[in-house]
Amino acid sequence: QVPPLLGPPQLTMRKVTLVPAPTFCSAGVPVRSIGLREPPLLVFSLALWAVVFERIWSLWGIFDKCREFQEKVIPVLSKQQAEIAADMCKGERLPVEKLCRFAIAKRGAANLPDKVETKRKEILHDLKRPLWILATIGASAPFIGLFGTVVGIIRSFHSIATTGTSGFTVVSAGISEALIATAAGIVVAVVAVIFYNYYNMKINRIGLYLKGFS
Repeated sequence: QVPPLLGPPQLTMRKVTLVPAPTFCSAGVPVRSIGLREPPLLVFSLALWAVVFERIWSLWGIFDKCREFQEKVIPVLSKQQAEIAADMCKGERLPVEKLCRFAIAKRGAANLPDKVETKRKEILHDLKRPLWILATIGASAPFIGLFGTVVGIIRSFHSIATTGTSGFTVVSAGISEALIATAAGIVVAVVAVIFYNYYNMKINRIGLYLKGFS
């Protein structure tokens, strides 16, 4: 009997071990996105939009409202009806109402123009009070983002020592995600500076309007 030239196929099973990609920073801690989830930048973002929306609500249509009030109160003041004009200013919702009520209350006092000018500056100071938050965010957010990037790069390079391997693939994921912190910090700062300049200009225009009214 002639043996077959080809026997049954012999299958060799090899044990394959899947090694996950080194996507951890240090001591097995997974790489996480560094950006708005960082507490300082998250707090800055919330504070930024809180101030922006609060100023939008406070200054919306303020010039039209001041002009409407001026058209109503000027004829009353021209008739020397100070008590009626003072009653019209009771709400003190508008800057011009506050200034008008103060001027009526101090009428006849010495150095009245100087006192009215001081009151005008106080009103402008109150309008600009929340803007220091925008200025602080615009100045410090990029540095906080840069700090997050530096920390992320340090962790990425520390993963080389932890894994015992080297190469760009080991640290590329960590570095790319760490750079999100810088990008987020710059975005937050740019938005804060834009709104700071816008509201500062608008409030200065209100100051000029009050100066002309007084």
